[in-house]
Amino acid sequence: MSAQPKSWRAGTEAFESASVDASYAPSSTRYDVASETVLDVPIADLTPALRAEIDAADGTHAVTKMLGNKGSLSPSGELADALRKPPGTIAIIAQGAHLDDVSLGGYDLDDPVYLSGEFRRGNAVAVCVDVTPELRLSAKAVKETAQEQESAMGEFPGPIMIIARDNFVDEVQLAQVAADGATAVILPLLLNGEEQTGALMAAAAELGLDTLVSVGDEAEVEAAVRLGASCVCFGDSGVRRADELRQLLPEGVVSVADCELRPDEAIRDTWRVRDLGFNAVILGAPLMKTCSRERCPPTAVLKAMLAKGSVKFGLGMQLGRMEGAKESLGSLAM
Repeated sequence: MSAQPKSWRAGTEAFESASVDASYAPSSTRYDVASETVLDVPIADLTPALRAEIDAADGTHAVTKMLGNKGSLSPSGELADALRKPPGTIAIIAQGAHLDDVSLGGYDLDDPVYLSGEFRRGNAVAVCVDVTPELRLSAKAVKETAQEQESAMGEFPGPIMIIARDNFVDEVQLAQVAADGATAVILPLLLNGEEQTGALMAAAAELGLDTLVSVGDEAEVEAAVRLGASCVCFGDSGVRRADELRQLLPEGVVSVADCELRPDEAIRDTWRVRDLGFNAVILGAPLMKTCSRERCPPTAVLKAMLAKGSVKFGLGMQLGRMEGAKESLGSLAM
């Protein structure tokens, strides 16, 4: 057997050692992978303003109407099925992120409508929309994304799912994103603990939302399993640590890497995450920074990430065409 290229070994070592010291941020902070920053989040202040807005609307607010339908809705369950890909492939959940350089050939990389279409045409399984005030691309990002996806009804590729990311601590937040058009949410165990996360999972299901439970250590993985989570999202850590935690999942539970990937190695790092055995990966800042650096639209970068590229021999890009060495054919759409 021939030795692996030195550049490949070096890249793998850097990839495995990359980590985030979130051991762990207290409940008032959150490491955001998409923007690569640690946020101070005033948890106690997340919902009063929304509740005041709902009360002022005197029964006409969209959240009030959504809560009125609570219990008559049910999650589709399509998210877990969509994220389960054949061995050797990976599903991508694409997320926008704020950049200093946002213009690309007349298009804005911080425009949720533009990104929504690019992510769909790039064969992402879902769009992840961060609605925290510090990181959202717009105040109506979920609604704008949902409207753009609806415009693709009857087309190929058709609409993809919309996952809302926030510091969810109250069902009114879930009702708001459901009313805006989200089909799933990421629930952080770190913020809520096992009992409250279970309550939020139940509330989300009654609002028709699928859930991903975000974890960062062994205790949280065990709690997510006890809660019956069908999709577990590994964040607040490096990929090597996330892979260790992934081994604790029972068979059939979907594993999603929400870890720090290197912007200058985003394509090959996505292949590495795939080769570790994760079902899916959430890509924010690394995806956007690759688009900006290579002057390529998100569609091109996503297709390169989804190619059956070889970490050993593929460069992740070739003369701007974002091509990698191909080991075998991935999936064929007809």
